[in-house]
Amino acid sequence: MKKKFKYKIGFKLIAIISLIIITALSSMTYITSSLSRREMERNIDDQNLQTVNLIALNTQFYFTTIINKSEIIASTILDNNLEKYALYSDLARILNQNKQIMADLVFTRDKDFIFIGIARKTSAGSIEILNSLMNQQYLNENNLNDVKIDSVINGISGSIINGFAGLNEVINISPYFTRPAICITSPYRMSDPQINDTILVIIISPEKLIKSIESQNKLVSSFIVNRQGEILIHENPEFILKKTEFKNLKIVDTFLKSRTSPMKQEYEYFDRTLHIGSFQKVSFGDCGIITSIPKNEAFKPVLRNQKISIYITLIVLSIAILTVYFFSKSISRPIKTLVEATRNILQGIYNIKLKATTRDEIGELTAAFQNMSNGLAEREKIKDAFGKFVNKDIAEKVMKNELTLGGERKNVAILFSDLRSFTSISESLQPEEVVEFLNEYLSLMVHCINTTKGVVDKFIGDAIMAVWGTPISYGNDTENAINAALIMRKKLYEYNLQRKKQKKFTIHFGIGINTGNVIAGQIGSETRMEYTVIGDAVNFASRIEALNKPFGTDILISHDSYMLVKDKYDVVPMEQITVKGKKDTQQIYAVLGRLNVMNRPKNLEQLRKITGIKPQDQRKRNIDLKENKYEIISN
Repeated sequence: MKKKFKYKIGFKLIAIISLIIITALSSMTYITSSLSRREMERNIDDQNLQTVNLIALNTQFYFTTIINKSEIIASTILDNNLEKYALYSDLARILNQNKQIMADLVFTRDKDFIFIGIARKTSAGSIEILNSLMNQQYLNENNLNDVKIDSVINGISGSIINGFAGLNEVINISPYFTRPAICITSPYRMSDPQINDTILVIIISPEKLIKSIESQNKLVSSFIVNRQGEILIHENPEFILKKTEFKNLKIVDTFLKSRTSPMKQEYEYFDRTLHIGSFQKVSFGDCGIITSIPKNEAFKPVLRNQKISIYITLIVLSIAILTVYFFSKSISRPIKTLVEATRNILQGIYNIKLKATTRDEIGELTAAFQNMSNGLAEREKIKDAFGKFVNKDIAEKVMKNELTLGGERKNVAILFSDLRSFTSISESLQPEEVVEFLNEYLSLMVHCINTTKGVVDKFIGDAIMAVWGTPISYGNDTENAINAALIMRKKLYEYNLQRKKQKKFTIHFGIGINTGNVIAGQIGSETRMEYTVIGDAVNFASRIEALNKPFGTDILISHDSYMLVKDKYDVVPMEQITVKGKKDTQQIYAVLGRLNVMNRPKNLEQLRKITGIKPQDQRKRNIDLKENKYEIISN
């Protein structure tokens, strides 16, 4: 009875192609965006680190240069005891004049200096300037004549006092000058041994430092803070003049607590925007250099590319839907014919006559379907031919009437072999190719069985059932069966190498071996007989073979088989299982190779690498075990 289709082929094609396009382009967009974002993050980190390191070097060099120049000025100009010349007023006057001339020369060449002085701490805890130079020209040009340096210095005396402990201090004193200004202290020892505990107090205009942190990239911003987290240098002079509390920023707080440098961190700026920043400590005054870039601005190119990808996806999807809609009408009729032919195939009717009416993929599919039908019919004939007599010894006994209906109890070794994913492989081949492939593969495997004195009981599609011990036993049937499996593994490996060179697909199999009592004999009628073995041992061998897939192995043997050959083969015990129909737990073993073969696989990992078999994930493995009525009870 024909079933009415719920969804037409046009709708299905549109849905499937739309899903494929959306999935493909979405995946591509996601992957490219992720890769671009990661690359962008690396570039930002590298840029921040390079910038912060460069600024740190410039800042360290700048402060060091200021201190060196100040020490030279102090030792040559300021560190003179004029009191001893007080009785010689003319000499004192000359020295003062020379001092002013030298001071004018210093401030003309080094315009960064506003004030240089030698100071000491009084017993009252205040700061006393012993001798100093003032850049009067700077004060005049900037209308700062009313600034009292003594008041400024005493206003920051709490920070300057640290200089007497041998520390370099850098202090923002911009509010006193209404323009960017920095006070620097440095330990200094005067030439007069009677004067102790003196420091250099230096006030500079940090214009050069401000320019040094300016970046050609407008997105990148940098600033400098001292060891207390107070702002010293910033591209925006208002932050310097107002002494904005930068230590409230997360990255500054991390800098104050960190002992390592450089470091990078994501933090929230004053305007609530996220910034990606890096900081570097400067040894002079333990100052910190922070460089950052707004995160949203940095990733704008990535967001723009994502939008473009979305637009492209919508355009391509629209074109695809229209194209598939009209194209589906031209292929629905021949597909219906193929559907009818498929129903006949399912019913075992292979004598189908199809004729291609188009010269496209549908026509090619029709011709391929006809060939497949012929191939399936041929395959049935091959199965019948192989299923009647598959062993020379049996054929000879039948010819001599030595085998009759009935059977006898025997202890035999049973082997089951099955190809993995053969159904999907055969669907990708022409019928003739399927037959050719099966003939090649079965010929190789049967030869391995025959050379070890085994009997091919039957072929079940691509599966092979073979026995050792009937109709003739050679005393070492289980060993012969395992040897056959190892030879089959080797031949399959060589066969796959050959197919790789021919750029053909490779294959994998699973083999299960069990030893036990069976009923062996002819089963059937007088006109159609089959020599076979039946019994629980046969069923268990088949179930062992099925375990190769979830266990990720190719050759498994039962405990009964292992006990007969345990001193001849290297095996790996697998998890114990329970099997439906058996009360006792069953132990099975994966075979690595013979013990006397040195180049055998040493473990399951090496075996899987050689054979190309991959173990299943736990969920899929449990599903397969459940479907085959197995249960793992121990590890």
